[in-house]
Amino acid sequence: MDFPLVSVIVLNYNGRQYLPDLFNSLENTDYPLDKIEIIMGDNASTDDSVVLVKERFPHVKILKFKENQGFCKGNNLCVKESLGQYIVFLNNDTLVTSSWLKNLVNAVLEDKTVVVAGSKLLKPYTRNGKRIIDYAGGKITYEINFYEGLYEFDNEDYAVQKYTGFGCGACVIVSKEFFSKIGGFDNYYFGGAEEVELGLRAWQNGFRVLFVPSSVVYHFRGVTFKNVNTFAVYAWVKSMFYFILKNYSPKNIVQYGSESILLTQMPKLIVFLLRKDLASFSSIVKGMFDFLFELKSKDLLSAIYKERLQIKNNRTVSDSELAKLGIVSSFSERMRYRLISYQGWKLEL
Repeated sequence: MDFPLVSVIVLNYNGRQYLPDLFNSLENTDYPLDKIEIIMGDNASTDDSVVLVKERFPHVKILKFKENQGFCKGNNLCVKESLGQYIVFLNNDTLVTSSWLKNLVNAVLEDKTVVVAGSKLLKPYTRNGKRIIDYAGGKITYEINFYEGLYEFDNEDYAVQKYTGFGCGACVIVSKEFFSKIGGFDNYYFGGAEEVELGLRAWQNGFRVLFVPSSVVYHFRGVTFKNVNTFAVYAWVKSMFYFILKNYSPKNIVQYGSESILLTQMPKLIVFLLRKDLASFSSIVKGMFDFLFELKSKDLLSAIYKERLQIKNNRTVSDSELAKLGIVSSFSERMRYRLISYQGWKLEL
C-alpha cells in the first residue's frame, strides 16, 4: 500500500504532563514513521512544554505562538505549515493505540466520498472492569456537540463503522484539500464548535463523515471538565448563537435559538444561581449580551451574511435532507443527551 503523508497536529497549552506519553505513543504507531509529520502548535504555554518536546522529541516540528490563538486559529496556523495530504487534529491529552492511524487512513481511502473521519475515543479509566465511551459518532446539533455513546460501556454496538455527523476534534482526520477549500476552521470560535461545523460542511457539500471504531484513542477529557473556567463558559455561549445564525435555515434559526435560550441557557443560569456561582452566571449573561452587541455593530452580521451566502452557493444537501439522513439530532435525543452529559460530568468531578 502506498501510504499518504499525514500531518498530525497537536495544539498545546500547558500540557506538559500529557506530552511525553502522547508523543511516545505516536512513536509506537504501526503507520510508516516517514509518512507522519508531527507538528506541535504551542499557545504561549507558561510551563516547560516547549523545552521538554525540543529535548525529548526533536523530530516534532514546533510552532511557538506569542499569545494564545485558541483552538481554531492555532490549528489553522499549523495547517499552513503542514505538508501532508491528510491532516489529523489530535488533542494533547490523548494516547493513541498502535493501529489508530493506519485504520483511520485506510477507512478514508476506501471510500472516496469521505473527507472527514473520527476515531473511537475511550475514557482513560474503566468502570466495573469495562471501558467507557468518550465518543463513538456525533450527531449535529445547535448545542455544538453531541457525542454518541458518551459514558456508556464500550460494546459491539460501538464496533460498527458507520457514517456520522462529525468527528470529535480530539482526534479527527480531514482531507487537506477539502479543509483548505472551505477556508479551514472559523476563527470566531475560540474552540468547541469547529468540529461540528467541519462535519456539517462536509455533508452540506455532498461528502460524508465516517466513524472508524477500529481506530482507538484514549482521551483524558475529564481533566478539561475539572478546569472549565468562566471564559470557556462565555465563549461557548457566543459560539452557540453564532453557529445557529451562520449555518441553519431561517425556520431552524428560530427553533434552535428559542430552544437554546429556554432549555440550555436558562437551566444553566438557574443552576449557577443555586450554587452561588456568580462568575459562571455572569459569563453566560455577558456572552449573550456581547453577542447581541457584536451583531448590532453590523460587522459580525455582515460576516455571517457572507458566510451564509457562500454556504448556500456551495451546498448540495438541505437541512431537511440532513435530518432525514439521521445525522442531525432530534429534540428527544437532545433532551436525553443533556441528562446523560450532566450525570456523567458529575461522576468525573
